[in-house]
Amino acid sequence: MNNKKGFSLVELIAVIVILGVIITFAAPSVLNVLTSSQAKTREENRRVILDGALTYGLRELDLTVCAEGFKPTSVDSTSTSGCLKKVTIKELKDKAYIEDNNCKEDAIIIVYNEYIRNQDGLDVGEYKTFAPQGICGE
Repeated sequence: MNNKKGFSLVELIAVIVILGVIITFAAPSVLNVLTSSQAKTREENRRVILDGALTYGLRELDLTVCAEGFKPTSVDSTSTSGCLKKVTIKELKDKAYIEDNNCKEDAIIIVYNEYIRNQDGLDVGEYKTFAPQGICGE
């Protein structure tokens, strides 16, 4: 009588083949989920930074010195105006408007006041923010 304990070579090869097939079909799905969640995290970090910059602008800046009806035509890292304020992510962290994240600390966020003519014909300022894509590794 043969009382060997364990698996035969054929059984081990069958298990390895089955695992290989499962991994072949599962790996792309797992990679897609990881890539998607990383993109969502970067976008959420960017949104939090813009919200923090907006709060910073509302609490600490006076951007109302612009000419009546002023509306920036190009808001980017090279624009300058009395209606714009450049702030870095590091500044927002130092002043506790945002928490630590994996974004570039030297990235520039622009807080600006866009004037809109309301229904009564009055110019009303609305604080807005701008950050280029890529500040959080996009």
